[in-house]
Amino acid sequence: MNYSLRPATTALHFSDIIILDRACFPEDEVIQPEKGVYWLLWADGKPIGYTGVRDAPYDEPGAVAIRTRSCVLRGHRGKGLQRRLIRVSQRWARSAGLKTLLATTACWNSPSINNFIRTGWRVYQPAHPWMEKGTIYWRWATTWPMRAW
Repeated sequence: MNYSLRPATTALHFSDIIILDRACFPEDEVIQPEKGVYWLLWADGKPIGYTGVRDAPYDEPGAVAIRTRSCVLRGHRGKGLQRRLIRVSQRWARSAGLKTLLATTACWNSPSINNFIRTGWRVYQPAHPWMEKGTIYWRWATTWPMRAW
């Protein structure tokens, strides 16, 4: 399978992101991709995943942006694609001159937890938690190395 990652720049791309979001997170509030920077993950010309970065939700010290949800459709999981999505947001943060990225995962989501660890993120406790109980908060400083594995 031929995978590629491209910026989401058009209304059609945003529509694809919303469709993917509903497939991966049917019970969550619908995201608004026009309020951030997003990328689509493609497999043989079809969108199969996404990720994004937007403004941090609160005035976290040193926080400049937060990674939004990431989605990889079920049939494409287990191939390192979420790590590719995490890395594209890290590269973008560095090139944009940001200092810190934040992210969250549910405490039961071990594949995502492992992917954040593998890509160099660290657990932290925000001054003002903004998610529900059972959420793990992650931080990555652009001065930290990006791990390759």
